[in-house]
Amino acid sequence: MKPYVGSKDKDIVPLEDPTGGRWKEPLESPVHWSVTFGENVRMGFNVVIEKGCHIGNNCFIGHNVVMRPNTVIGDNCLIGHGSVFEGDTLVGSDVTIHAQCHVTQHTFIQNQVFLGPGVILINTYKISHGREYPTSREGPRVEYGCRVGAGAVLMPGITLEREVLIGANSTVTKDCDAFGIYIGSPAKFIKHVPLDERL
Repeated sequence: MKPYVGSKDKDIVPLEDPTGGRWKEPLESPVHWSVTFGENVRMGFNVVIEKGCHIGNNCFIGHNVVMRPNTVIGDNCLIGHGSVFEGDTLVGSDVTIHAQCHVTQHTFIQNQVFLGPGVILINTYKISHGREYPTSREGPRVEYGCRVGAGAVLMPGITLEREVLIGANSTVTKDCDAFGIYIGSPAKFIKHVPLDERL
């Protein structure tokens, strides 16, 4: 089977296979049979959830979300439209991941975390595309109660300790100490999170 394009039956035309014969048949269902769901899970349209994933109780999964194998989402989570989880990822409970976030493979997110729209988590410094050298992958670790502003980038292997606040569009290249506010590219410590904002 080849992919097709067109809005009406008469317009359907086979596309050329850009993979040079490596095209695979589409999944029979966008949600793999091995996926487990808690109670009261709501999902939008065009959600793809691959094998070995688990979604906890009382979660909302927005439109066009993709979860690759072995993504685990805790209870009471909100996953915004268009977000992508690259697999082998653990997300705690009471987490909000806003629209169009990219959560890379091997990421660990604890409870009560907030990721603003368009946050990107990265797991390797070496882009090996088309190259013959080994790469190591280590996703970021986001600890309890952290808040990450819109458009921020978390680089491979960094840790955000408890209740760190990252400013919008910051690039985090080093570990961040608990209760710190970090802003900029690269992100730098500015001050501590006020007592009245702590969980």
